[in-house]
Amino acid sequence: MAENADKKGWRTILLGGALAVAGALGVWTLARVTPDGKGPLTVDTAAARFQDSFDKALPFRGGAAELWARARWALFGQGYRGVVVGTDGWLFTAEEFQDDPGLSVADPVAAAAAYQRRLAEAGMTLVIALVPSKSRVYAGNLPSGAPWPRRYEAALEAFGRAGVPAVDLRPAMDPTAAGGDTFLRTDTHWSPLGAHRAAESVRAYLGSAGLAPEPEASFSVARGSDAPYPGDLLAYLPERGAFFRALPEPDTLPESIWTEGGPAAFDLASALFGAQVLPVALVGTSYTASARWGFEAFLQAELGVGTLNLAAEGSGPFTPMDQALGGGALEANGVRLVLWEVPERYLPVSSLRADDQPRF
Repeated sequence: MAENADKKGWRTILLGGALAVAGALGVWTLARVTPDGKGPLTVDTAAARFQDSFDKALPFRGGAAELWARARWALFGQGYRGVVVGTDGWLFTAEEFQDDPGLSVADPVAAAAAYQRRLAEAGMTLVIALVPSKSRVYAGNLPSGAPWPRRYEAALEAFGRAGVPAVDLRPAMDPTAAGGDTFLRTDTHWSPLGAHRAAESVRAYLGSAGLAPEPEASFSVARGSDAPYPGDLLAYLPERGAFFRALPEPDTLPESIWTEGGPAAFDLASALFGAQVLPVALVGTSYTASARWGFEAFLQAELGVGTLNLAAEGSGPFTPMDQALGGGALEANGVRLVLWEVPERYLPVSSLRADDQPRF
């Protein structure tokens, strides 16, 4: 009881101090906001000029921003804009709570159908691996429940109407069924367990659809040494945390995950000239591009074939697909199946709504 009272006392002191400083700076700044010939000083323009003057008036605004961020973290458990802080050290990207976080296209289903037609003309099959949002899988760790409860289901339905095969990865990502965490606590991405489960799910789907390639070799998955991995979402919290609210502990990940046995590791430079035959190409985002979670390695082991990895980090799922279709590596290497990994959050909700569908 005494400890709780002490914490409340410190929070009150910190909040009062922060508000006092902000109030003093605000009054001083407001006095500097005057009509300047840029139009009438309405409520809206005054607010905009106030913010602009406030920013310009603080020569130490970088340090002030850090101080305020630490106060927000200490008092309310909130980080910078861009992260949603959950319970038990779980962090979520704010992109999953937006209709369209960018790096998408106006009509992703139409784009997928167009990609499918282009690939079919070259004798290739397109299959989408639709990655559910972390906030959907771990909704129980959110302060207010999962956003857009129907987006994933609506996306599967829309791809189905367009005739584009899509793997439902929701059962694979269920941590209870998986026996462990399928996403990283402090990072946007799936864990190695989640990547393995996704690879198993893709293999099962391809087998049931008659699309699985003929196995060519037996692969075993190898892992580097485990090391602390501060996830990308920790960058949205104050660097030093607060004295009575520690930052979430970093995740632990292997340095890399790869396969042994089977063909020699594929070389992109050689692939561009058709020096290798790789029946399966992977296109997508950092979920597929990074060897830290090992999706490519797990998929090679599940399918028994080498893969051409054309995924890219930091550009969403559509740019890598455009680049793959225009780069010539698919045709040059005898690719017959293109697995396109698409995170749910890159499908704008507004593009998936239909007149007969309930609100998202």
